[in-house]
Amino acid sequence: MSQGNEGYRLEAPVVVQVGHRGRVRGRTGAPGEVELCLTLARRLRENVCKRGVDCRVVDAWDRRGRIRTGAFLSLHADGARSSSVSGYSLGFPPECRDYAGDIAHAYKEAVDLPFRGANTTSALREYYMWRRVDGPKCLLELCFVTNPDDVGEVLFRLGNITDELGGVLADWGSRFQARLK
Repeated sequence: MSQGNEGYRLEAPVVVQVGHRGRVRGRTGAPGEVELCLTLARRLRENVCKRGVDCRVVDAWDRRGRIRTGAFLSLHADGARSSSVSGYSLGFPPECRDYAGDIAHAYKEAVDLPFRGANTTSALREYYMWRRVDGPKCLLELCFVTNPDDVGEVLFRLGNITDELGGVLADWGSRFQARLK
């Protein structure tokens, strides 16, 4: 679907980024985070493509250029010193509030985890992908990977998560895909 114009490395209706995947230095993620996020990313790609919308999965370390998309979702899992900390959260730039709201609603429908709120820390406001992605974008912290019950909940409900998030991604991505044709 890449048109090779306007300086974009990738144009795709839906792009799912696997947080920390491919990183060899800096913030490499909590143990198990990449594997959990990659499992979901692959399932989401299958689900969205079955709905007739192109979906690409990219690594976090891929910094080769700009991305234009109808729906960008960066998957992560939090970590904490205590294994009792639980829940999920979202991060998004202010202009993506509607898209992030759809993602939040879909995830809430899919899992039985507490919502820890929107992450608006200065570090997230400066998240490098926000500058590189043109289109609706959101970072979803799926759970606390350091909490076995959280991870179990995500894995147990993987089908629900895939269906709910896949529907949102396909909906937003289909609008973008229609403009490319």
